[in-house]
Amino acid sequence: MKQNLITIIAILGLSAAISISAEPNAVLRTLPLPQPQTSGEFSIEQILAAGRNVTQFTQETITIDKISQLLWAGQGIIDANSGQRTVPSFATVEPIQLYVIIRGGIYSYDSQKHNLTKIYDGDIREKLAAAAYSNSILEKAPCSIVITGTTQLPAKQYLYLEAGHIAQNIQLQGIALGIACLPVGNFDAVKVMQLWQIPAGQSPIYIVAAGYPPKEQAFRMEAIKKTQDAQSSLVLPPKKRAVVILPEERFIDGELFDALDVLSIAGIEVDIAGVTIETYKGEDRGIIQATKLIRDISIVDYNAIVLVSGISTNALHKDTILLSLLVQAKNQNKVIAAIGKSARMLGESGVVRGYRVTGDSSASSSLRKAGGIFINSTAERDKNIVTAQGADYSTQFGRLIAEALTGVESRPGTSGRYVDPRVRQRQGQTR
Repeated sequence: MKQNLITIIAILGLSAAISISAEPNAVLRTLPLPQPQTSGEFSIEQILAAGRNVTQFTQETITIDKISQLLWAGQGIIDANSGQRTVPSFATVEPIQLYVIIRGGIYSYDSQKHNLTKIYDGDIREKLAAAAYSNSILEKAPCSIVITGTTQLPAKQYLYLEAGHIAQNIQLQGIALGIACLPVGNFDAVKVMQLWQIPAGQSPIYIVAAGYPPKEQAFRMEAIKKTQDAQSSLVLPPKKRAVVILPEERFIDGELFDALDVLSIAGIEVDIAGVTIETYKGEDRGIIQATKLIRDISIVDYNAIVLVSGISTNALHKDTILLSLLVQAKNQNKVIAAIGKSARMLGESGVVRGYRVTGDSSASSSLRKAGGIFINSTAERDKNIVTAQGADYSTQFGRLIAEALTGVESRPGTSGRYVDPRVRQRQGQTR
């Protein structure tokens, strides 16, 4: 019992010594570090928003638990089985070594055991600053972390990238702890190596000086957290959703993918539906996976139904389930869109009566017969009905759908519809 008490007192004494700058000649040479925390008070977005340049430190020392957290963020092990660390690592790069420099000496960090081993007694911060061309921040920093590794080719270029990853992790972790971490890359590597015995083949790459910023340069994490928490508590409108109907045989790649890109940029969630759940192929070798059956679609779940063409639409234009869905969409005031040959389905379902529409010439008869006002335009939007001639105008098609869903208008032409300037030029129209 007496022996255990003596051991506890020794460890506490060493911890206290490091927290007040680790006086030389500490009792223990190897110090187990506190276990790192894997959850924190602040989000990564709040930490990024708080980042700022700090040009000086206070004299407040950094306690051992915070040094532990900084080291873990830079090189900690997150998977004991694979040895995976907190930073991405390149296969050609030998493990990087971190050294901690404080007033009491130099410690080597063992990431596998998560402990520190003292390798030098004494305050070398003034010499470290001199090796960095009289960088006073290193002389005054309560703690500096030196990143070393092999600089031999071919790993050299990857080593610098990995050191950058480590330094950034340390900086981000520091902000979360209220500690400023300033990376220093301008130093004489030979002079730094002379400060202690760095293993052969290793060289210093980067130095991160750490300390508490003065009050006027503090990160003010609480204020940022309060602001962002208030923003996140706002009730955002639900995202708009669209379902895209694939044709039964080889979709037209340009019609589908260009429109999908525009809808995605507009923040519209899209489901892909087909007669069967399978991977569908495009006319130009594009592929897309249908994740929903047409027969399982409930129009109430969507804000828009979008039809694209295939090399044949003979089956779909007779599909009573699809035609019924289009009628339901019309009755529920949903956006209905069709491009190219698929516009024929709008005529077959009878949802275009009194609306200005366009489409492939093969669809014009069906559209007119259903009471649609067929216009030979590239793309057309009349209230909630959106149509386009074909793949050359799929970007316009997607924009008009997004406009109908979000209420954010595209640039209108004189007719009230969006016409891409390149298309107007191709038609011989003025800009």
